[in-house]
Amino acid sequence: MSKNGSKGIAVERRWQIYSRDNLACVYCWSCEDLTLDHVDPTRRKTWNGRDIEDHSNDNLVTCCRSCNSKKHTKSLDQFAPPAIVAKVRLQLALDIPDHITAMKQKTAYQTIGQLPLFQEVA
Repeated sequence: MSKNGSKGIAVERRWQIYSRDNLACVYCWSCEDLTLDHVDPTRRKTWNGRDIEDHSNDNLVTCCRSCNSKKHTKSLDQFAPPAIVAKVRLQLALDIPDHITAMKQKTAYQTIGQLPLFQEVA
């Protein structure tokens, strides 16, 4: 396996993003044929004097090839319905090294909230 995936994104970083996004397309939840998508394909930065796509963690999400092809050069807001946009923005706000802890805490709080002990008493 090469050190870099497509577009020069290191394999380790690619897997961190896949993991942050629960190994599923952020748009349709498919777990098949995954790749990375630029949330804002027009976002650029300068590197070594060249104008290149911004491959920052907050501009990359896990996406199946089908959705990536449909989205093409559209921005997140142009492509996805508001509920998906909100979900993606929340995922992008997660700090990659600590996302597993955050997800475990969220799951724990949701589970606790469902217990009869914590339900509102009439």
